[in-house]
Amino acid sequence: MPDDDPGGSRRLVEAVGIVWRDGQRPVNGRHRFAGTVDLMATPYADENLRQEFGDKVSTVPFTAAVDDQGRLVEFVIALDTLAPQLGTVRAAWSDFGSQTNPRRPASSQPAGDVPGLLRALED
Repeated sequence: MPDDDPGGSRRLVEAVGIVWRDGQRPVNGRHRFAGTVDLMATPYADENLRQEFGDKVSTVPFTAAVDDQGRLVEFVIALDTLAPQLGTVRAAWSDFGSQTNPRRPASSQPAGDVPGLLRALED
């Protein structure tokens, strides 16, 4: 993933095929959108996905919301349209511009296999 898009959200948004505004007025300060996303155009898919679910992977429904400043704050993909057991996937963003204070865990705290996780996310 690029350094400026570590979660791959930009590529996800670029995979949107059709989008329309869901309603004219904001709800709770958010404008809602709906449409379809082509999972094959995302970093999360491969040919095995197409073999398993067919062409449906190119038109998976999604909903999204932007805040009153036009920033993407929610993106929900309805994977259950491919298979009920897949459910939905939701990504949310908030606290734009907030200061963070990350701290290194104490040496006695297991941090997990961070390098392994990063390798898995890149594959």
